[in-house]
Amino acid sequence: MNNNKVGILMANRANWARSKTVIEHLALNTDIELHAFCCSSFLLQKFGMPVKDFEQEHSEVITHRVYNNVEGETLLTQTVSTGLLVSQLAPLIDTVKIKCLIVIADRYEVIAGAIAARYQNVPVIHIQGGEVSGNIDDLVRNSVSSLSELHFPCTQMAYERLQSSYFVRGFIDNYGCPAMDLVYRREKKDINRILNSNGFVGNLKKRDSTYYLVVFHPETENYDEVEQIAQKFFNKIERLSKDTHIVVLWPNIDAGSDSVAKEVRKMRERNAELNISFYKNFSAEDYICVLENAEILIGNSSSFIREASVIGKKSILVGDRQSNRDIGKNVVAKLSVEEFSEFDLSSVINKTVTPSDTYGSGDAGKKISDKICSFIGAGN
Repeated sequence: MNNNKVGILMANRANWARSKTVIEHLALNTDIELHAFCCSSFLLQKFGMPVKDFEQEHSEVITHRVYNNVEGETLLTQTVSTGLLVSQLAPLIDTVKIKCLIVIADRYEVIAGAIAARYQNVPVIHIQGGEVSGNIDDLVRNSVSSLSELHFPCTQMAYERLQSSYFVRGFIDNYGCPAMDLVYRREKKDINRILNSNGFVGNLKKRDSTYYLVVFHPETENYDEVEQIAQKFFNKIERLSKDTHIVVLWPNIDAGSDSVAKEVRKMRERNAELNISFYKNFSAEDYICVLENAEILIGNSSSFIREASVIGKKSILVGDRQSNRDIGKNVVAKLSVEEFSEFDLSSVINKTVTPSDTYGSGDAGKKISDKICSFIGAGN
């Protein structure tokens, strides 16, 4: 039996994209046995159930399904879901006997994983520490960093923040974001096939037409105003759809998700002829293609800052969710929801943006994997 057991927490579709190449390289090491602790929206049908694709693609990884989410997507249910995840992960980690747990980014599931592991003296390995977004994610991210032994920040500025933080210990190095590895190795795909083959509702774009990609997640810091914020945002999107096709991706599972989803449904039901198609989920590679082929990216997804900066794709950030992120030259506007409601997109249509390597150069997965192997004493 292999004693070099490495755990990784999979809570949502973004976790997989941000760690996919790390998993690929770790899986090549015959001294390592990989265990994925799958939880939260990664398991849920209304978010596309990414775990099914994960298990098919990574058959060498042993998966454990941990159902922890309490319905409602409120601040209370988010808190209870965090506690449930700690209580369910802790005995599982004890049973599997992993040597370390890899966690990604800054969501509530991440701090649950870090607590469940660290309180059992299992080292935590944190990818994407040191960043700043401007909401409660900052507190979670910093708390996870304080519980971690290995840190893989994804930008130079994030690296410098961790280096200067008195509460951070252990190894720190910036190899870039593993998700960028997928961008650099991307192959040309038929965007029409991707949009046709993934389950959607609404109206499919015409073959040669342009489109805007819209991803808008709830702002947990403004929880009491989530519904009003989403209403203003999607009222503008509805107006834009009269002239251009819109591809909308479903919001994530954060507190307020139900309110955002409600506004999406209301927009769809008001006018069945809207020039909009709605999607639950894309694979990481398909999503990169959808992002690359869009004329403009609109919303508050971190992918509009990260992957889009490498590709050089125009992004309009709306709201406070990503207000303090390290951004490249691809972000052509940062607007409040009120400003976006009155914003004239013609002012940025003809702008040109250049790609940036702010988030890495395409080899992060191998470097992170090699360091993890060295850390736990696994041969290559």
